[in-house]
Amino acid sequence: MNSPIIRMNKKPKMVLIDDDPSYTSILARCAAMEGIDLDTFNSLSELGFVSLLRNYDVAIIDYDLGSLNGVEIAEYMSTLLNDMPMVLISASDRSEEMAAHCPHSVRAFLNKSAGFSKILDTARQCISAKAS
Repeated sequence: MNSPIIRMNKKPKMVLIDDDPSYTSILARCAAMEGIDLDTFNSLSELGFVSLLRNYDVAIIDYDLGSLNGVEIAEYMSTLLNDMPMVLISASDRSEEMAAHCPHSVRAFLNKSAGFSKILDTARQCISAKAS
C-alpha cells in the first residue's frame, strides 16, 4: 500500500530531462549530496518510454528540449501520467509563455539561474504537496 506517510519516509525519486549534459551532471551531483535519488536523461527518446516516468515522484524538465517546448511536453505527459507534478526550468526568461498557458501538472517554473538547490527544493515541495 502506498500511503503518503510511508512515501514521505522514502528518499525522493526525481527525474531530470535536459539536453545540456553539463547541467544534468552538476544537478545530479547536488541531488546526491542532498540525499535525492535523481535520474537524468538528455532527451525524451533517451528515456525510452514516457510511461517509465511513473516510477518518479516529480519530473524536472528543461523548457527548450529539442523540437518540443516545456509546455508541449507537460501537456503530453499530463495525459499519460495522471497529473504527475512537474517543474519546468529554462536558461531563458519564459515568464510570458508560462503565464499565458501552463498545464495544471506544472507546479513551478524556474529560471536555471535560481540555482541548483532552489530547483531541487522546489521539486521536493511538489512531492510534499502531492502527498498531503
